[in-house]
Amino acid sequence: MPNLSRVDYEFGPKHHFIITSQCTPISDFQTEVYTVITYRYGALGRLIRLFFEPMSRHIIKQDVDILAAQTKQLIQFNGTKFSHVETDLLGLHIQSMRRQADQPESEDGVASTAGLSEREITIRF
Repeated sequence: MPNLSRVDYEFGPKHHFIITSQCTPISDFQTEVYTVITYRYGALGRLIRLFFEPMSRHIIKQDVDILAAQTKQLIQFNGTKFSHVETDLLGLHIQSMRRQADQPESEDGVASTAGLSEREITIRF
């Protein structure tokens, strides 16, 4: 299923750094990803960009490397056998959404969305 993710980093009320990615599967083991990185730092914006742009590319490369390793394992072991722990805040919800999407459409031609809801998780330090 296509998905959209957004991670917000807030450093006070006027300083924000946001990474938004749109992911669309194009085959069983390939996904097309478009990422937008935005930030608000007022007059310091141009200077901050010198730091955030290379850091963002590093973060995205780490994500790509992790997904490549996971894909290698999926191919080697012939598919998924995921398990979840209680602290996995999103995994069970995502798995539930995927199962719902795989269900056949109802009589009115619409897939059931019972039990699905959007969820936002905020972690503050």
